Amino acid sequence: GVYHMWYHADRDIGHATSTDGIHWTKDPDNPVLRPDSSPAAFDNFRVADPFVIKKDNIYYLYYAGEDRNGKSRIGLATSELLPTPSPTPIPTATLTLTPSPSLFAPIILVPGFGASWNPRAFFSCDTGMTSGWKLAPYVSLYNRLIQTLTKNAQLQLNTDFYVYPYDFRQPLDTQSILLKNFIDGILTSKPPGTRVRLIGHSFGGLVMRSYLSNNPFDHKAISALTIGTPHQGTVMVYPMWENGEIWTDNRLMQIALSQLIGHCRLKNTFISRDQGKPKINILTRRETVQKFAPSIKNLLPLFDYLRENGNIKSTATLIHQNDWLSLHPFSSTFFGVNFSTLSGNNIETLRFLDVTHPSQPEIRLGNWPDGKPVNKETTLLGDGSVLGLSSIITGTDNSILAGSNHQDIISKKEAIEKILAFLHLDGVSPASPIPLPEETSSRFLTVALDVPAKLELTTPKKEIRESEDNILVVFDQAPGMYTLRITPHASGPAYLHLTLSENQQGISTKTYSVSLSQNKSIEYKIIYSRQTITIPRLIPLLSSNFSGSQ
Repeated sequence: GVYHMWYHADRDIGHATSTDGIHWTKDPDNPVLRPDSSPAAFDNFRVADPFVIKKDNIYYLYYAGEDRNGKSRIGLATSELLPTPSPTPIPTATLTLTPSPSLFAPIILVPGFGASWNPRAFFSCDTGMTSGWKLAPYVSLYNRLIQTLTKNAQLQLNTDFYVYPYDFRQPLDTQSILLKNFIDGILTSKPPGTRVRLIGHSFGGLVMRSYLSNNPFDHKAISALTIGTPHQGTVMVYPMWENGEIWTDNRLMQIALSQLIGHCRLKNTFISRDQGKPKINILTRRETVQKFAPSIKNLLPLFDYLRENGNIKSTATLIHQNDWLSLHPFSSTFFGVNFSTLSGNNIETLRFLDVTHPSQPEIRLGNWPDGKPVNKETTLLGDGSVLGLSSIITGTDNSILAGSNHQDIISKKEAIEKILAFLHLDGVSPASPIPLPEETSSRFLTVALDVPAKLELTTPKKEIRESEDNILVVFDQAPGMYTLRITPHASGPAYLHLTLSENQQGISTKTYSVSLSQNKSIEYKIIYSRQTITIPRLIPLLSSNFSGSQ
């Protein structure tokens, strides 16, 4: 006898035969069933999951048909004859639609680097704590899109539409596992065959891509839109990876990395003895980034971006290279999903760094092994953070918003209209504009505590900011005197971090060691003056054990 097997590969259904059930011969006429070419067809994007039965000398092939809007239905093809692996023409299957309930494809938004927060994981400096993350309390960048989808499009949050906060410290191979677990968890409550639509901003687009790339045959996505995603890396992370310097103007990255570097350096400081004398061992900023935020390496550029003595240095010759992106190129079919990109343009974006040899002290510390920057060259062919050559992918549906920066392309009206079109949400209008202090501010002050507590900050205008998330961020803080009240949830020592960022002056942090008693509030005065570039002074008001350090 002859065994017949139907299977799906990427977007088509194939057929194979065998005489022993072990060795199989593919049908030379494969694929035996393709997506319908009609734009209105229910299966114009993918046909999959074939199942064949015979009844009354008719062979019935049931399959899952998916359209480009992310909807799935059950299709039926019939034939009086089985396909045979020979040049003999096979009767054309007659396609008959079997109506079934349309499956809605849930939407998942994956935000960018630094937009998520988990104080317990963050201040433990434990990269093994990958669960329990949520949108950071100081992030408003995604609120307009969220309101558009939940209010204007009337999608139910955590049923039709999901936001996926994640541990941005993790490398992309780990990210693919974590996103897969999240998607699989969502689909356990959905009808069989349900697929998802993915939207990723910035690094979030690479998180999505890692999921698709590492699960090429069993991912559950029907479409993917990456927004300002550095598919070829971004030059601005070079100083972070090679010397622990934060050059980006992206406020979310600034807040996240400044807290991580400041706290995890301190937490991992220890004293040893060298020839009988005490020796303080402290990680460099570079070592801290590489140990506690290995994801930064996955953002290094694949393209040439360094010059030395006027000559371009080949990226292939560098000590630090982006192994993940080079080993995970796009497939010719873009992982079998409807893939699109959205990019900004006409914003000064870093393109080249001129480098020279580092100094001997820097060499001893292991800093700048590929060269120390001495000059920058920018171009208008980018969004301020990511170059168009990195965010635009040949062969996909690419949209460009001229004059839009890295934040605009996820928050401004024109960007949200593009996103709605990608989702085929016709007739839905963008929500009203929402203030974005993390984009518009020229400075910010961060107050963070590494243990659970309630933080209350009273501004000079007597406005009260509160947080149970171990962090408070004040954008465009006014000069004057602030009052900080800390009500700890447990007793013990703690580190209190004050971080100041000014557009023209960079980022500075000071850390104070404090002793806390459970439920006993302590207060401090924070004095901030615009006339000085140093961080604000912290003055204890009520009795507390208190010391400061840089």
